[in-house]
Amino acid sequence: VFESWNEKSTGDGATYTIGTEYHFTENTTIYAKWAKVCNITFEPDYPTDATDTFGSMETQEVVEGVAEPLNANQFKCTGYRFNGWIDNDTGTVYQDQYNITVSDNVTLHAQWKPIYLITYNPNNKTTDVYEDSLDKDSATPHHVRSDDFWGITFPGYGFLCWNTEQDGTGTEYNIDDELTPTADVTLYAQWTRKITFHANGGTGSDTYQTIPVGSNSVALDANTFVAP
Repeated sequence: VFESWNEKSTGDGATYTIGTEYHFTENTTIYAKWAKVCNITFEPDYPTDATDTFGSMETQEVVEGVAEPLNANQFKCTGYRFNGWIDNDTGTVYQDQYNITVSDNVTLHAQWKPIYLITYNPNNKTTDVYEDSLDKDSATPHHVRSDDFWGITFPGYGFLCWNTEQDGTGTEYNIDDELTPTADVTLYAQWTRKITFHANGGTGSDTYQTIPVGSNSVALDANTFVAP
């Protein structure tokens, strides 16, 4: 590709760039300076047991000796997390969109890590779901996300916790609880209505009682305030 103009045919003289104004006092010959273009080829190298794969990537052209970011990975593989690229010829590993400098054509191979998929279902009469994951070989557990982390709401209700069953009959998880899955798991948000008890001149701080989703009645808690 064209790189610039140069005062010498060898390309090691003064450089003239397109769009810049220069002052010439006599006839002058300047020489095109050419740069070598290298091709980066991306191979998905999906795991042999992968059953759901998709995505494609075009060959990326870069200039020899010039640092340029790799194109963002477009390959996807259900049950696995993309874990960067490797040049099998050199063993060099690159993260997604890493600034790479090459001197020749190169082929990069995707690397994958098996994961447990953790799906957060807002359970708020929408079809939205939010996905997280944990590497299967992770030495640390997943910490359960908050409703605020995903930005989920249910008008008229307050968030209570997460549960492995939509109706709340499964295992309950509170915000920041440790979760160590042994398979893919879905957590369903649990919502409540809230009754606020106010002392109305008595002594004591406001207290609360929740009403589970699906119920419109509840037996009220005993009074804890002291009369004025």
